[in-house]
Amino acid sequence: MRIVRTGRGCYIAHSQSETGVAYAVDLSAHGGLGHCECMDFIGRRYKRWKEVRKPYDSMRCKHIRRVRNHVLDQIVKFYAKAE
Repeated sequence: MRIVRTGRGCYIAHSQSETGVAYAVDLSAHGGLGHCECMDFIGRRYKRWKEVRKPYDSMRCKHIRRVRNHVLDQIVKFYAKAE
């Protein structure tokens, strides 16, 4: 999955399975829990977020999880170079 940063906390996550399909992911939305425009997130997962007190990682779609992992990898590389 190709991930492109578009702004502060905002990314485009390109689909691995569908050529030419990409989704906007905002990691800063919902108090840092994230938001994605894919149908999995909007149609199923986001509705459940409103029902639980503290959403957990499995409620995030694969695009949010992959973008979060991508950002974390970048942070780890940055600090590894600083040492």
